[in-house]
Amino acid sequence: MTGFRGTGMSRAGRIGTSLQNGTARPITSNKGAGFGITNKFGSTADKFATGGGATQNKPQEQAVDPELRIKKFELEINTLIDECAVLSEEGDLRGALQKAKDAAAKQKALERFLEQNDLNEMLNSELFFSVNLNLACLYEKNELYQDAIQEYTSLTNAKNHE
Repeated sequence: MTGFRGTGMSRAGRIGTSLQNGTARPITSNKGAGFGITNKFGSTADKFATGGGATQNKPQEQAVDPELRIKKFELEINTLIDECAVLSEEGDLRGALQKAKDAAAKQKALERFLEQNDLNEMLNSELFFSVNLNLACLYEKNELYQDAIQEYTSLTNAKNHE
């Protein structure tokens, strides 16, 4: 004898839900509450996979963390530089130059964002240097020598002011 008979306690020490006054009652189905393998609303996993569910009605967060936006900017810039290198290697110098210009435009947008949010100390000087050096090299490869000299000069002036 375990001493739990009729007390509503199971052997594991939990209160039993189907035992009342020493007699067992049948456990009712939970299908009436909408639970089961799939219910009329679809499974919970399906709701989360499609972006629905509890998060669907929440408004989008207006203020995104500035550090996350900076990382996103830097990732996009690095991706453009990588694409530029691939195009240059394949011989598509005009396409590579366009990607380099896009990276420089993104870099300027990042600088504006940092300035607007008073985060100038978070400027990645190595990224700045690589974007502008890449652009200068591609100007040179595309025989746009005046633009190349201008970029190289701005790089040396920027390096001197550090």
